[in-house]
Amino acid sequence: MYGSMISTYIVLVVSFLFAVFMPLSFLAASKLLRPNKAKNPVKNAPYESAEQTVGKSMDVINEYLGFFSIFLAFEIIIIAMVLWAYSSRYFSYGASLLIILSLILSMVFSLIAYKLSSEVHG
Repeated sequence: MYGSMISTYIVLVVSFLFAVFMPLSFLAASKLLRPNKAKNPVKNAPYESAEQTVGKSMDVINEYLGFFSIFLAFEIIIIAMVLWAYSSRYFSYGASLLIILSLILSMVFSLIAYKLSSEVHG
């Protein structure tokens, strides 16, 4: 009994160590491999919020509207897919195909809406 419990904890500890090691190894590798750039004096300069903007300024709401619309659409699609997967055994074959087709069409239309909103605002 204790042998199986210890092996379970060993697997848990090894998984935890792996989960900690992987991100740390990626961070260390990126630190070692990236080029060392000289300090940017503009980046360290004081910032004044009353300065004139350089280039095209954009509202935050308008800038992220395309991302929000596609996120909301995909969230609704995922909820519909989870509900369909849970209750698909009660549907007929034709109804299941219709649900899958409507999910695919809604994904296509949400991607079209994202493309149109990014063209308008970008």
